[in-house]
Amino acid sequence: MTPYNFRRIIGYSLLALIIAILLTACAAPFDYNEHGNLTSINQIASESKTVCGSVDIARSVADDLARQSQWIYIYSSTLDGNREMTKMALELMEMTKEFNSRFSQNPAPSRTYCLAKVENIKQATDAMLKVSGRRAR
Repeated sequence: MTPYNFRRIIGYSLLALIIAILLTACAAPFDYNEHGNLTSINQIASESKTVCGSVDIARSVADDLARQSQWIYIYSSTLDGNREMTKMALELMEMTKEFNSRFSQNPAPSRTYCLAKVENIKQATDAMLKVSGRRAR
């Protein structure tokens, strides 16, 4: 092996190592608090027929979802390297705030609206759980 080839092998190996370290350092670690709260919202949203069973239950759940999603947004935005999750948390917070504001008005929205909105919240939290769950623990 010539000195040129040896330097090339070492150089590429070193470059690969630096890239691996940078990629690992940029990723946010798994966070149990964030993931747990997302799981709670997802669990509530998976019971859409129960949530939308009556206007009073839907109002209560809408308020709870709005509060929990605001917590996730505030918490996520304080974590280093959590830009993508913070964007998704903002979208979830806006979705749940709209849901809550609609149920705080009279007349309350229809059951069909409620079912569709709760299903959208479930799909959003499904995606967020997949992102959160793939992080290193």
